[in-house]
Amino acid sequence: MAGSCRLSLPTLSSSGRCCVVSSSGHGVSQRTRAEGFLRLRLLSQRNRRFSPVRTKGRANLKVTAMEENHLEAKVSNLMLDMAQAMTDVATVNSDVDVLQKDVARLRSELTRLSGNVEMLRASGDRLDNHISRYLEDYDKYNEKYRKPFFFLIMTVLVLDLVLESFILVDFFRTW
Repeated sequence: MAGSCRLSLPTLSSSGRCCVVSSSGHGVSQRTRAEGFLRLRLLSQRNRRFSPVRTKGRANLKVTAMEENHLEAKVSNLMLDMAQAMTDVATVNSDVDVLQKDVARLRSELTRLSGNVEMLRASGDRLDNHISRYLEDYDKYNEKYRKPFFFLIMTVLVLDLVLESFILVDFFRTW
């Protein structure tokens, strides 16, 4: 990979990553393709702004080097921001995975609860049938046993009143 890279310019390797090589020819770090292209664009803009021909002496070289260091710092900050953004994206992706698992778990729970609701409905229907049958049997019992029993009680009460009236009449006669 070091042989395919040039001095302080990012290049792409066969794996789709780029590397920056120090002046000694050893790789400094690896960056993603987007970071490499961003660095390449900034370097090309820098080369357009600062001509490689320096004819005005040492003072101009110091300004150029200072501005160059400033651009390097900006590139480093941009790369740090990009790395932070990629970390944030990875965090969001892991959160999305967790949420998808929660949704799947909730769906299975909902399916189970739907089955329980159906089972409760069937139990409620059976209970309604038992209650309606019980009420029908109770009505039949009332018709069959209660009415004659009611008439029997009423007859006994009427006879009791009649007998008491005779007793009272008899009592008043003797008095």
